[in-house]
Amino acid sequence: MTTSFISPPTVSDRREYGNLRKKYFSYLIPSIFSSIALSLNEFVDSLIVANLLGSRALSVISLAGPITFLITTLYCLIGAGASTLYSICRGNHNRSEADSLFSVSVCVSAFVSVLLSVLGLLLTPQLSVLLGGRIGLDNELRGYLRYLFLAAPPIILTSVYTYFMPLGGHPVLASAVSLLANVVNLICDFLYIGVLGMGVEGASLATLTGFSLGLLILAVFHTLKGKDIGRLELSFGSRSELGSICATGASAATGQIGYAVKYAFCNYIAGIYAGESGVVAFSVCMQIASIISICIGSFDGTMNPFLGTLFGMNDRSGSKSIIRFTTRLQLICGIAVFFLFELKPEILTAMYAVEAGPVSEIVIRAIRIFSALLLIRWIYLQFINVATILGFRLYAMLIGLADGFILLIPLVLILCPLMGIDGLWWAFVLSSASIVAGVFIINRMLAARSGGKYSGFWLIGENENIVADLTFRAVPVEFEHITLKIEQVCREHGMSVSRAMLASIAVEEMAVIISRFSASAEAVPMDVLIHKNAEDITIDVLSIGNPFNPTNCPDDSGPDSFEMLRRLSRSVTYDYMLGMNTTRIVIPLEKMSRKPLP
Repeated sequence: MTTSFISPPTVSDRREYGNLRKKYFSYLIPSIFSSIALSLNEFVDSLIVANLLGSRALSVISLAGPITFLITTLYCLIGAGASTLYSICRGNHNRSEADSLFSVSVCVSAFVSVLLSVLGLLLTPQLSVLLGGRIGLDNELRGYLRYLFLAAPPIILTSVYTYFMPLGGHPVLASAVSLLANVVNLICDFLYIGVLGMGVEGASLATLTGFSLGLLILAVFHTLKGKDIGRLELSFGSRSELGSICATGASAATGQIGYAVKYAFCNYIAGIYAGESGVVAFSVCMQIASIISICIGSFDGTMNPFLGTLFGMNDRSGSKSIIRFTTRLQLICGIAVFFLFELKPEILTAMYAVEAGPVSEIVIRAIRIFSALLLIRWIYLQFINVATILGFRLYAMLIGLADGFILLIPLVLILCPLMGIDGLWWAFVLSSASIVAGVFIINRMLAARSGGKYSGFWLIGENENIVADLTFRAVPVEFEHITLKIEQVCREHGMSVSRAMLASIAVEEMAVIISRFSASAEAVPMDVLIHKNAEDITIDVLSIGNPFNPTNCPDDSGPDSFEMLRRLSRSVTYDYMLGMNTTRIVIPLEKMSRKPLP
């Protein structure tokens, strides 16, 4: 017989997403600034150099693009891969494995970045001739590359570490470190180039200065607050651990490798079809690409840690809600910036000191065509992140390669002989449109063949073995309602009366704890997700507010609720991540021997 009750009008009998939305938007602003900061290294250098030294110096930075993307590839491979696995481990309450992933990623990135720096310095003369010799810029490029290779270790280590900081509850500090590094970069650009007259190599020295300061700040932070992120021990990990990190980060890394290849190739093609004017136009288009990266990176940078954590909790409905938030914001932002550049392309020509005349005409046409990427490219780049978390690593990597050069280079070779330099810009748009169409078709096929496991464009299926996915208010007047509702839904899913009662008591006691430790004067929403597995009932409770740990009973807290949880469950694990209290309670379905409940 099912317990009956009347639901109070203030309580939702379904899942709300207020907690996720609040934390998502509180993380979004720092993520926007972090994304801006990551793009500013190239963006600010290019802007300052163009205005202080002219468009020829801007071409030097453009020619060094493959090296910049190589550095980006390394920190994406390690940082994106390890942090994604780290977020899943944290969501699954496996803190020891999360700490191990953090240590391995930092140690490996330190070793690899120093190795890159040494090899790069040894090969700088040859690379300068290879990249800039054909248009007589090898001398200027040599000085720029020298400091860029020296900057590789602080750039890579700073970037890898900041991947983990939002998951540890420090998104604002991660953003602040990245911004500070680039503000110092900006100031030093003016100092080294404008005051000391160092030329274009002063721009890469400024990058070295800024990121070295950022790395120093992170070293101090980890000494004081490193436990929030994870223990740092000297470890290069096992072969399987390194393999998992690289496999997970491969989609982000291959995208960067492909981007480096097409960057060098397109620079070459632009020079063939329009000389130095073409290289300048391509450089400006790459600044649009930086703006696109800011738009996409801001929202994806906010989405990824939430998505990984929720996936680790087996919370599919929460994952869908995060994707919906991100999709809407990506679309609005892309449309707004697209129309801005279509209507006012002169904004960019003025920013980069492109003089009126034939060069300006080429650049304006390029801007108007290239801006179409704002409307479409974010779709499959966002899906790459989702696919990686879902385990479609090879699929995500192939999309990254397609976005890199697999489609673009053939299209360039076809269109440029027909359309001249404009064919280069159209090749970017058509390759992105083709990838979106291909992903849509493939995802439809995967969903149709999955038997319901995957659904929709993003392939996020329904929660598995779900019993309850509800939101309650942690306030004393609702405690009885919580107990009745949980007992009802558990019995509706085939649980015995005794197990349903245990589950309902566990959730009620969590409501008591949340109410007690919340600093809010209002009722705190608590999301309750209950799964029934073959051997146990898993209850995940998520709330925002002051951190509390139900596995440790404070002496002066009134310990009854803590003790109750320990007595009725097999295990209670807790973590404070993404600014949220997450508690997992496991109640066995078989009979447990335990002391009588108080």
